[in-house]
Amino acid sequence: MIGWRELAPMGRIVATLAGGVAILIGVVFIAHAWDDLTAGLPWSDESRLERAEDRLDRLRTDLDARTAEVTALERQADRTAAAQHTLTQARTITARATTLAETAPDANDPIDPARADRLRAHDQRLCELSPEACRPAPDQPAAAGA
Repeated sequence: MIGWRELAPMGRIVATLAGGVAILIGVVFIAHAWDDLTAGLPWSDESRLERAEDRLDRLRTDLDARTAEVTALERQADRTAAAQHTLTQARTITARATTLAETAPDANDPIDPARADRLRAHDQRLCELSPEACRPAPDQPAAAGA
């Protein structure tokens, strides 16, 4: 084996560089192995990144669910507004028709019994065809004799 003192100055430089490179390579391997060892620890960058990505996925799923819920609620609000508009129009028309019928010149004239029987028969047929239409409204008492 050749001793350090026996080397020429250029040999010493080459040997020093070779040793430095070997030490640097060793440090790189140790750092890489250390990084792999600490990757599973809760405070490591990899673990924090994984937790952040999981949280992002959960938030995106929650956002999609809430967006779908808002869309459904908007459609429901539109349908409710349309139904309320129809109900308001029906009440207005009914009120006008009731007022006109009550103030008609023949409003207090007795109705022909045959015509009354025909109207009752038509009402009964309508109730047979659509029983839910004949039920009294919750805020109105049932008609006598119905």
